[in-house]
This record gives sequence, C-alpha cells and structure tokens, in this order.
Amino acid sequence: MSKRLTYLTKFQKYAPVDIYGRCGPLKCGGSMFVAHRYNSTTDPCLKIGGEGYMFYFAFENNFCKEYITEKVYNLMHYPIVPVVRGSANYSSALPPNSYIDANDYSPKELAERLLYLKDHPKEYLKYLEWKKHYQPSTVGGERVICHLCTRLYDSDFYEHKVYDEFEDWFVEKSHCRAGLDV
Repeated sequence: MSKRLTYLTKFQKYAPVDIYGRCGPLKCGGSMFVAHRYNSTTDPCLKIGGEGYMFYFAFENNFCKEYITEKVYNLMHYPIVPVVRGSANYSSALPPNSYIDANDYSPKELAERLLYLKDHPKEYLKYLEWKKHYQPSTVGGERVICHLCTRLYDSDFYEHKVYDEFEDWFVEKSHCRAGLDV
C-alpha cells in the first residue's frame, strides 16, 4: 500500500484538500478504472475537477516502478497541475514541468509549495506552459493510440519472450513495493 491517505491526512494539517471517491467523503459519478469507457473531456466529474481546482492529487495505490495511474492522464487537457506520488519515472512519461512530485516534499513542505503557487499565479502558470508544445490524447479510458504508438517503437515488443514462472515474474519481480511512511 502507498499510504496515500496517511500522507494526505498529514497534508490536511497545513492546507485544505477535497477527497473524492472511495477514499474520501465527496462523491461524483461511478468507477473510472482504465478498463471502463469514459471520455475525460466530457465526463462531468472530471470537468468539475479540471475546471474547479488548481491541483489534482494522483497518488498511486502501490508504488510500482513502471506504472503510472490513469488518474494523471485523465485531467491533462484541463488547466490543472497533477501532484503525483509513486515510484515511476514521471519525467520520462510526462511533459517537462507539468506536475509536482510529492515524493520531493514532506506533507508540510508540499502544502507550503501549493499555497505559494496559489498565491503566485505567474509561478503556477509555469506548470501549464507545456500545453504550448504537447497535446494530451483524449482517446478514452483505454488510450488505444498511445499504447499502439508505444508498442510500435518499442524493440522489446518484437522479441519472443517466455516466462516459465509467471508468478515469480508478475509478483516477485514486478518492482512494486509498499508505500513509505511519511
């Protein structure tokens, strides 16, 4: 477990945060797992988040080296800055200066940083500059085009692979780990 609620509980001592979904008191819509079909540009709940907030906490359930939650991508076409927390290499998958990595801050430091950006619009807007150079995909929950493009340019995709011990590969070597205490 990533202990994301532990981190957010500590964060809330220094700044307010609205928590939606199964982890919080606020509700809007239904499940948004990647396998479910939804359109991130028209979904009413995502529009509320994307148009009504400056920051979006996209914390991982578990810390996996090669996984980034779809929550990060769901709001990228809105003027909102994702705050991420996981063990993926976010700089290799997201546009430069497009997110804030909570791993770089204690809960108190993160609250101070976000409050500073809230009060300094020019500094905040620097996190949205990437939109002049990149355009997020809005294909939907399955991100078909992104997956296809990634596969076509990945030489590993063309290699034949056999895993004799699937559980060892999938569970033991998955590079997932429990979240760190804050």
